[in-house]
Amino acid sequence: MQSRLLAAIWLSSFLVSLDYSAVNVVLPTLAREFNVGTSDVAWVALSYQTVVVALTLTTGVVASRIGYLRVLAWSLGLFAVASLASAASSTLWALVGMRVLQGVGASMMFAIGPAIIKTMFQSRTHSRTFAVFSTAPTAGLCGGPALGGQLTSMFGWEAIFLLSLAAGLLAIGLVLSVSAHGAQQARQDAPPASQRVNLASVTLASAGLLALVLGLNQGQEWSWTSPPILLLLAGSVVALGLLVLEERRCSTPIVDAALIASPGFLHAGAVLFLVLVAFGGGVFLMPFYFEWFRKLDIDAVGLLLMIQPAVAIAVSIVAGLMFAETSRRALCSVGISLFVMGLSVFVVAGGQAGLSVFVVGLCLMGAGQALFYPALMQVSMAGVPDHLAASASGLQASARSLAQLLGIVLFETVFSGIFPAAQDAEAAAAASGAVLLDMQSAFRAVFCLGVGFALAAVLLAMMLVDTPKSSGGQSKPEGAEGKL
Repeated sequence: MQSRLLAAIWLSSFLVSLDYSAVNVVLPTLAREFNVGTSDVAWVALSYQTVVVALTLTTGVVASRIGYLRVLAWSLGLFAVASLASAASSTLWALVGMRVLQGVGASMMFAIGPAIIKTMFQSRTHSRTFAVFSTAPTAGLCGGPALGGQLTSMFGWEAIFLLSLAAGLLAIGLVLSVSAHGAQQARQDAPPASQRVNLASVTLASAGLLALVLGLNQGQEWSWTSPPILLLLAGSVVALGLLVLEERRCSTPIVDAALIASPGFLHAGAVLFLVLVAFGGGVFLMPFYFEWFRKLDIDAVGLLLMIQPAVAIAVSIVAGLMFAETSRRALCSVGISLFVMGLSVFVVAGGQAGLSVFVVGLCLMGAGQALFYPALMQVSMAGVPDHLAASASGLQASARSLAQLLGIVLFETVFSGIFPAAQDAEAAAAASGAVLLDMQSAFRAVFCLGVGFALAAVLLAMMLVDTPKSSGGQSKPEGAEGKL
């Protein structure tokens, strides 16, 4: 039964990443299909990403009030229906609207996995379970571009959403089968007050994060000093400030004080935030590095960029089996150090370095990710009380998304500031001579910035309060049921 539940949450997390990465590949096709420009078609991806990031914090709270399996089934149902409607969309803005609905479902699917592992799996299996679960988003990002391109070329862009529909229905079936036979669930006797959702906090958190994410996403395109961006960022500050006041006043806050006091939660979260800034920014710039500076064609770039997630998946599974007894602090420190070594290749490699050098670097980054990512998730959730697991999971998911978004914004801003020619993609791709050397200097500077963030994460990881082989505590009771 637990294998079916793990398959359901794995597939849910996989779908969130797969849908995002697969759709990005077909944006040029959608632009031709709907006869629009890049600015308009970008909203097909932007609307989904923005909603996912903005809602993950609050969906964890809702799940803890309503029930994990019920929310997982509902979110998968919404995602499946929106996928079908996306495939049937006849206009661009109808598609964007359905992508918003997909994002609402995806935000719950993205946030709930760690909470389910924490409360519904035997604690002695947590190391292996987190290791397997952590491969899901990586597999989605890895397989999305290839599946998206192949399905579009064979059947049309609608096939991507029909694939999401089929996978979503499969996941719903798995959840229903688990519910029908009974599942372990720790939160059974939550006090009545905890069943209420503070709508004011949920509204302020969602509005503040939505404004912040949209402002960061569009700052470069709309200009950081433009009135819309300034209004979005100011609105975000106001909404999040009011959220702090509301959280102090209300009896059912989104971020409970007991969650903040949980051993390792903030510490591990800070480590993960720092390394994911480097990860998000680095992964964003690598395609440009290989295509503009190394002059590789798109097929070769695609193959190179599959190395890191493929290695991460393989090493995650092996590590979950071999290193279940190893301290999480050691795995975090070693993993982030490997990631630093891999990212450093892009700093030190000269213009004549062969591709094998970068293959080694990408392998090191993937292996490092496989070690630190599940270990940090486990450490952050280990001391969280079961009744706060969904809130912790949502907060963690929101922070992960914001960290990667911040990395993209920061790295792109620094890169284009050092190398202004990056604003003209055609000219940058054709760069040679002194311009190419300027581009190399800009890439090195930005990758150095990533190394700096990752090194800070290593130092912080070395001070983690160690978490032993399991997530601590005793095994969950065998008879509890999580009903839909």
